[in-house]
Amino acid sequence: MSEHRCAKRIWSHGGFNGRACQRPGVIEEDGKHWCHQHAPSAVSERRAKSMEKVNAAIRKESNEIARRIACLAACAGVDDPQPGELAALRAEVARMKERV
Repeated sequence: MSEHRCAKRIWSHGGFNGRACQRPGVIEEDGKHWCHQHAPSAVSERRAKSMEKVNAAIRKESNEIARRIACLAACAGVDDPQPGELAALRAEVARMKERV
């Protein structure tokens, strides 16, 4: 077992004083000992994976908005084949434009 403890301070909800992580410090980075969870390299790797998922979701939604806007532009001046369908699409595109 390691003689060092993890250098991470853990803050509880609403607490004023954090406490030290109780796990053994098995990785040394930046002159400090860290557990596998709190090591700066592990944190940045997890954050990068998470941000890639978020960016993929944003790209997917942006593509969907662009597709719907293009569809609406293509339907400009065309009679509504089913009453209310084109109006609903226009309203949905307007809501999407507000979010962007």
